[in-house]
Amino acid sequence: MVQTTGYEYIDLPTDHITQQIYVKCLYATRPFADLLSEFKLSEDNDKRIPLDIPVDPLLNEVIEQWGLVMETAYLTGVTGVTAFYAMPSDIGYGVYAPYGAADAGTVWSTDGGQWQYLGTSTGIHHKALLFGALPHGVMPMLPKPGKEIADWYDVTKLGSLRLRTKDAASTADVATAEIITTQYRPY
Repeated sequence: MVQTTGYEYIDLPTDHITQQIYVKCLYATRPFADLLSEFKLSEDNDKRIPLDIPVDPLLNEVIEQWGLVMETAYLTGVTGVTAFYAMPSDIGYGVYAPYGAADAGTVWSTDGGQWQYLGTSTGIHHKALLFGALPHGVMPMLPKPGKEIADWYDVTKLGSLRLRTKDAASTADVATAEIITTQYRPY
């Protein structure tokens, strides 16, 4: 884990073939781009740089390759605005409907996995279909891996692999980023 303050340099493992590198950073009511602003992946002290990109273009690539995630929410009857949390944490869209009776209401994302629900009756329950990106604040760094191990990122011949992250603003100082790697480990 690293604190998201300025630039952070994280040495990544090179002992096994890597399927994916993920960065997880989540803070309620803040989109991912408010916390981290850019990434750079460097092989062997910048001999090769396979990734050097701001968050927004990377997020567009992630949505193209991975699509949006979807979750169903069942909401109890309330009057006024109520906050709740769901898996989609960025670029959220909600579709809302009451159960069995007419009732005005709506659901919307406030980013960082937090959603708002506005209902007008405590006696009517509601349902919502929530769409968005970056489930639980997790962004993949590499292209979507194929099913064959030969298509994965072979880092075993590298001397070093380093990920550089940069925070986005002062709001990033309250968040912590986690780096997660998935690797092929033969037994």
